[in-house]
Amino acid sequence: MKVAVLEYLSGGGLQKVVNSTSLFNEGLAMLNALAIDLELCGHDVHTCLDGKAENDPNVAFRSAKDAMSDNDESSWMNRWIEVASQCDQTIVIAPEIHQQLENIVATLRRSGITVVASSETFLQATSCKLLTASLFKKSQVPHPATLSLSRYLASIEPLDGSQPASAVVLKRRDGAGCIDMKVFANPRKLTEWLQNHASQNLLRDEWIIQPWLIGRPASMALLAGDDWQLLGAVEQHIELDHSSNQFGYAEVYYLGGSGPLKGVSVEQLE
Repeated sequence: MKVAVLEYLSGGGLQKVVNSTSLFNEGLAMLNALAIDLELCGHDVHTCLDGKAENDPNVAFRSAKDAMSDNDESSWMNRWIEVASQCDQTIVIAPEIHQQLENIVATLRRSGITVVASSETFLQATSCKLLTASLFKKSQVPHPATLSLSRYLASIEPLDGSQPASAVVLKRRDGAGCIDMKVFANPRKLTEWLQNHASQNLLRDEWIIQPWLIGRPASMALLAGDDWQLLGAVEQHIELDHSSNQFGYAEVYYLGGSGPLKGVSVEQLE
């Protein structure tokens, strides 16, 4: 089968962005992992790389690579459509922030391309932490209390189950990998920081507040369709950087994941 694997960070999305080496390498690592696995399964893999990746020594797969020069006048999305239209299936790797993943999937599907991905409705619901929390609440699924920053500030509404002295988390309502996440020792510290000039550029409808919960960070993966298969739990490696304590918060960093989660079997999760 001919499969297009299209990765945003190394496939054109950062082509005009300077100082993007870290993100570029992260995207290329994900592309490498998936493309190599598909090749080992016997598939004919095609992908699209920007100018920086064309001769990158970290490109370890044999796939057909459509390279874009820095002066390419056609947009990366148009090139993606060209590559994907020649394949039987397409897999997209893209950020959730600013609805990029759902918009890319929708654009490809409107072009008649078969994309291996969830529905746009599902992607929209799971790309927004506020909407995800709302759906969990309606379905009575246990989850951390979640408020939009604007609602929290307008009503000074306490988070369910939290105490005045409890730590709280400020995070984007979209995105992944702990991007821009901050932990405050208590709501008062958060309010003080929000009153500081340095935080006035926040678009408050784009942020949420949750209690900081102590536990074992993990994620769970499954393949879903007419039937579903649970792949298991993966440990998430999280680190707190306290160098910003003078400003009232610690920054949260995602250092990657590893699995399977020790002590947890698929049978226990089902």
